[in-house]
Amino acid sequence: MMELLRVSGLLVLLAALSSPCASEDTCDALGETNSCTFVRSVFERDLLQRTPSYQSILQEEKRHSSDVDTKRFAGETLGYVTPWNNHGYDTAKLFRSKFTYISPVWYQIRHSDHGKPILTGGHDVDVGWIAAVRGKVAGPHIVPRFMFEMNSLSPQESTRIVQLIRQEVKSQGFDGITLEIPVLQVTFDLIRSLGQALKEDGHLFILVLPTSQRNGQLTTPTELIAKVLPFVHRFSMNAYDYSSMGPNAPLPWLKATLEALKPLKSNEKFLIGLAFYGYDTRDPIVASKYRELLETHRPAIEWDGSAHVQQPLGQSFDVVITPCGVGMLFPLPKPARRVLPLPPIDSRPSRAVHVGADWRSGLGHRTRTRLFLRPPLITKPEIAIQFG
Repeated sequence: MMELLRVSGLLVLLAALSSPCASEDTCDALGETNSCTFVRSVFERDLLQRTPSYQSILQEEKRHSSDVDTKRFAGETLGYVTPWNNHGYDTAKLFRSKFTYISPVWYQIRHSDHGKPILTGGHDVDVGWIAAVRGKVAGPHIVPRFMFEMNSLSPQESTRIVQLIRQEVKSQGFDGITLEIPVLQVTFDLIRSLGQALKEDGHLFILVLPTSQRNGQLTTPTELIAKVLPFVHRFSMNAYDYSSMGPNAPLPWLKATLEALKPLKSNEKFLIGLAFYGYDTRDPIVASKYRELLETHRPAIEWDGSAHVQQPLGQSFDVVITPCGVGMLFPLPKPARRVLPLPPIDSRPSRAVHVGADWRSGLGHRTRTRLFLRPPLITKPEIAIQFG
């Protein structure tokens, strides 16, 4: 994702935005030149293409629109930020106005050496960053992720975990939490009690759901989701990792997943997301590797209408794309091809969920960030996209 501004660079950008500059020079938006830093939107620069050239991607990858405050998408957006990649931290600050929720990946729920439930990861909490993301005007809700890593769970432990999380949210001034835990009958009481406690305190509760099965059926039974639904503010659902070989999130599978959620009749509660990264067998391919492959192979890009992905002609890697046929590319070396789907403009699921978030904020390409933060050609929340 973007190698965004340090404080000095941010001051330069703000000064340029508030200046009477009327030019539309498409210079680097990070203020690395002495010319006007105004950069038009991806719409105005005609970047929304199904078959962009590799040259245009390399040319545009360091630039984002100067307007970092306008949110074009009517739905909600959730972004995950990981402490091991600071680009996500910068992205959350710069594009704060475009997010509804920001979930820094900070906490773990574990057994101590004495077998008691404890919270770890609090050392990653960055009070200054939280203040910057919130800003002086209403910003996104800060809902850190808590990962459940215990191998067993008793009623007494559930009670203790609720107490620990409740205390942590209050003491840190969070707006709520995002919990990643298997949704099972044995964990139901914990999820219910935690949701009730957080709501009583005026805090938000987002629950993570796993990837659906290969046939699109939900991994978590619909009946169990229905039981926890009243206690959850939003669900964050993984909508990728379909296969380690081939498409990462084929469109028919995504549609089947959305259909499986329809009986719950709570579309506004579900956030469906796309990753900002791909894999080379086991290792993730991030922006720097992506850039290197484009520069080395110089591929021509074609649009695959059946898979709804873009592919470079005659090259040894595939690429991931953006929603609605936009040209956001991400190279994935064969044979371990993993590609994200693009719901085309004329075949979007008609009853989509809402909006969502990317798992690896900071790993993706700058072009992808800009386009995801300005979801194209969507006039109502018909399909959900996750950012980071």
